[in-house]
Amino acid sequence: MESTISEALSKYVPDGLKGYLVMRESIQNGYLAKKTRKLIFTILDSLDDEVSGAKSHAVATIDAGLTMEELVEAFVIVTIVKGINVLCKSGVEAIIKRKNDIEDKLVVCKDLNKYNKEQIRALVEFQERFFNSTIIMTY
Repeated sequence: MESTISEALSKYVPDGLKGYLVMRESIQNGYLAKKTRKLIFTILDSLDDEVSGAKSHAVATIDAGLTMEELVEAFVIVTIVKGINVLCKSGVEAIIKRKNDIEDKLVVCKDLNKYNKEQIRALVEFQERFFNSTIIMTY
């Protein structure tokens, strides 16, 4: 038995695997900026309940130059269309809104609804000590 899906595809449908790899490569060098491409993957993974994929793509999106404000705005747009559960499914427990900084922070938790606002405040106290911030829960 083949140990990976790529081995199975290579053995049974090699043209399908080749086509898939060509398609993947074409978007890597395509017209969209990397941050936009990764944002699309983040949103689609969130909509499809692929929490780990959404989180890793969100990190890659920020690393590629997307701002936290742009990422949050994209989730707001999706939330308007699909409902608040999309933001929750993506692993975002809360948003820390900083009044004296240009960036807000997302609080991402493996298990949703594990922490209340006071617990989150205690957990982020050290990194937030220089900011005037409020915590907005997503649930």
